[in-house]
Amino acid sequence: MAMALERAFLIARWYYPGTDFSIIPQLEIDQYRVDFSVSFSYYDEIYDPKGDRTEAHHKSCIVECDGHDYYERTRKQAQHDKARDRYLQSKGYHVLHFTGSEIYRSPMKCAVDVLQFLIGESTPEFCAYLGWDNG
Repeated sequence: MAMALERAFLIARWYYPGTDFSIIPQLEIDQYRVDFSVSFSYYDEIYDPKGDRTEAHHKSCIVECDGHDYYERTRKQAQHDKARDRYLQSKGYHVLHFTGSEIYRSPMKCAVDVLQFLIGESTPEFCAYLGWDNG
């Protein structure tokens, strides 16, 4: 998943000039460790009669890769995972989960899904550029 995210974001940096993406694996947030913290930033040039200015935009999310071996194996584990998601959400994080099967079948689709969440819009031209039909 990390390699697919990195590849999608490297291509996206070229495709969306003036943007910045970052991926931090195994980030500790308080008492929890998340698989990935992913962020997207861009800057708008805004006309202002007193002088042009730049406005920064930033969006981030947590990406969790839920392999069957580790995810919700027991009722206690499921309760822990749900409590963890609620805690992260209460701190303002958006949490995106992908199953091991999704990642194995199409890591690039998962990465593009994350990218679309961060950008806040569907990216059909970008998907076509990658050679992937988002239909």
